[in-house]
Amino acid sequence: MVEFYKSKLNRDEQNIYGQIYRAVCAQRSNLTVQTSLGANVFQGIFESVLHDHPEQYNISPQLSMAYQNNSYTLEFIYLYNAAEQKKINTEIENFKINLLREGNKTLLDRELQVAHDIVMLSDYMIDNMYNQNIASVLFNHRAQCSGFARTFQFAMNILGVWCTYVAGYAADPQTGIRSPHAWNIVCFDNQYYHVDTTAMLGANFQKKEPLLYYHINCSDETKARDGCYSWDRAFYPVCSRDMEAVGSKTFSRLYDLNQYFAECLKKRETSCNFILNIPQYDSNKLSQMIMSIITDQVNNCQIRVNVKIEARQSKFHVTLTYY
Repeated sequence: MVEFYKSKLNRDEQNIYGQIYRAVCAQRSNLTVQTSLGANVFQGIFESVLHDHPEQYNISPQLSMAYQNNSYTLEFIYLYNAAEQKKINTEIENFKINLLREGNKTLLDRELQVAHDIVMLSDYMIDNMYNQNIASVLFNHRAQCSGFARTFQFAMNILGVWCTYVAGYAADPQTGIRSPHAWNIVCFDNQYYHVDTTAMLGANFQKKEPLLYYHINCSDETKARDGCYSWDRAFYPVCSRDMEAVGSKTFSRLYDLNQYFAECLKKRETSCNFILNIPQYDSNKLSQMIMSIITDQVNNCQIRVNVKIEARQSKFHVTLTYY
């Protein structure tokens, strides 16, 4: 369990964090805290607990507070009754079982599978406190960005992958108006990467396979490239590179891709990995273009080959089997 937000608090704040966390775990309706800290710190500490603990799906993000006799009383709101929690917990346990069952896959493959499943499980729905937790995705199948981010974080916690929740902003590309937006940062091999399953859902709103893995395992530069996304860079880990850029060829023109496959077929290559940076087309259209290019090349070379295309974000893996 990664408690990234807790690590950013001082000792007094961490003490209150612990009291809130234990109260929420016990589903207490209120908590009285005696402290010299001002009232303005409580909302931030409460949010830190929520950001660190996606498994606490039953707590509302709304917090009420009263001050009396040198102490603060915090009032908590819970979203689901006992019968609803029982049903939700069953879905969560099934999700965990299925996730852990795929132990023969690499952690990266399982991460991408989680992103895939989140996109396929749920539709986007905003402005509802019930759409901001893991039950939103795993039980109700309707969520907004905070629900998607917490579900992804929850899954990574189960897999033992370092992951935290990012409370940032997304700007409307036409008006420039910023709104709160949530996504994640993960860590693989001591490198940090942004993962935004909400952005991935937006790029795959028709949910047609293969999915486009958009804003999955990307750098600070890539995340901020179009000017839509912003976050407190001093607070969160630095994401210095794109995972898909490591060890892969990148093409932005079909002509170059055509030349690449001519060389691959000439050498009888069986595995081709590359990035196709043509943003005006989705992964389905790009896969069709790749197949067309290979078919033309195969006809020119007068060879027989079976082709399998896999797409992840803008990264493609093509398997060629000659016979």
